[in-house]
Amino acid sequence: QKQQAEAKKAETQQYLTSNARKLFYSKNDGVIGNPQGKVSLLIMNDYRCGYCSKARVIIDDVIKNNSDVRVVMKQLPILGPESKYAAKAATLAQQKNKFDAFDEKLKNQTRPITMEKVNTALRQSGLKEKDITAQNDALDSVIRDNYQHAQGLAVQGTPVLIIANSNLTQVEFIENVLDQKAIEAKIKEYQG
Repeated sequence: QKQQAEAKKAETQQYLTSNARKLFYSKNDGVIGNPQGKVSLLIMNDYRCGYCSKARVIIDDVIKNNSDVRVVMKQLPILGPESKYAAKAATLAQQKNKFDAFDEKLKNQTRPITMEKVNTALRQSGLKEKDITAQNDALDSVIRDNYQHAQGLAVQGTPVLIIANSNLTQVEFIENVLDQKAIEAKIKEYQG
């Protein structure tokens, strides 16, 4: 069993390394923090996930404390139709260069996130629900790609946090997404 676990871990790391560019630099993923940051964090996120909300508060603090961090928000909707709708809306917002506004509006909505709250955040960001309908197939395709990445990374749920250095030669999972000190220590290590 131990050998199987080690083999799976090696396989996952191999996927991470060989797909780092696609994972960290997809034009469909929103970016918060410093877009030119030398260290990148990638968070696989579901807007309806309670742990994702908690992790996000920590990530926002990490961004405040570290001006050199770029955070990629990869949508991985796993909690039903509302999650998927929010993920499509976030992807659309990114494609229309309004991700920051949309993300901020949706993040500040009360839980649980509903389709109506997503629509409110869309409207507040200058987007329309009909834009999602018009681009539904393309948005679905982006979400499917994200699911494939999750499968390749053996991801079981959200949130997932991955760190990379600027040239993507160092890439690894951060185990405890709710441990701000550990995340910041890892960032310092990657800056060095």
